Amino acid sequence: MIRRCLTCLSLCIICIFYACSPSVVRPTQYSKDLVKPPQDEPCWVKRPNCTKTRGDEAIYFVGQSAAPLAHWGRPKRESLNSAMTDAETQYARFLGVEVQSSTKLEEALNEHSYQSQMSQRIPSRSNHLVSDLIKVDEHFAAYQETDEGQPLWTVYVLTKITQTTLKKHRDLIAKKKILKTESPPKPISSSQATEELWTAKVFNIDDMASIYVNGVVVRGCEFSRTCEVALNPHLKLGRNQIELTFSNRLGFWTYGYEVHKGDQLMYQGTCGKVWLYGCEWNISRGVMHRFKFEIDH
Repeated sequence: MIRRCLTCLSLCIICIFYACSPSVVRPTQYSKDLVKPPQDEPCWVKRPNCTKTRGDEAIYFVGQSAAPLAHWGRPKRESLNSAMTDAETQYARFLGVEVQSSTKLEEALNEHSYQSQMSQRIPSRSNHLVSDLIKVDEHFAAYQETDEGQPLWTVYVLTKITQTTLKKHRDLIAKKKILKTESPPKPISSSQATEELWTAKVFNIDDMASIYVNGVVVRGCEFSRTCEVALNPHLKLGRNQIELTFSNRLGFWTYGYEVHKGDQLMYQGTCGKVWLYGCEWNISRGVMHRFKFEIDH
């Protein structure tokens, strides 16, 4: 009887120990042999050009998400964005552009607007990434999981750039004015000091936002960030065209903006909720929402 009681007590202590132990990460069925890649891993994960066909002159880049993130079913959107940002950063380095963050300029494809943005907004230490990368494929892998069985996903994306686009980017970057740091705005004169300051703020962004003054980007803002810019230093005498654009490159999209003149709220708009739900049941790519207005200066 005493022996039976001791056995039960030992089992209870073991159960309590495992129940109170912290959550740990353990290998999954995918990681039994990490020396060799999983059988379903595409060749391009290790060799980006392995799928090239005869006559294909495009250059390929593979992006990988920064860290494995736990999620049921399939990877989080954050992992997909991280992998795409890595691919864009690799392309920027290939071009010789120093990049600290990624802002895709898909909406700036016409030559005049594109050239203006490049000459005005791409200094030698640029925070903007000139990228027209085309997403070709994606691959998800979970080499580990939490003790609850939730996969820790790593995302890979295969992207390519055509030779035509690459040449356009290189020609623009090679111009001397692009390599010069953009001059700071001229100081406000005493006569202008009494003017009310116009400001534009963009927020609730999924995936990208840009603020234009007379066709030139004065500020770009990325996924889930909030960015604000003073418009007065960029205005010319007379009528000025202001445009806010919100672009999408993956899944659903959202936007939010406020425009102030001094302390007065002039314009505002919002749709969807970043990280939660999209603005519309529309997962197209490119510019999804525009807001335009004019300022007489």
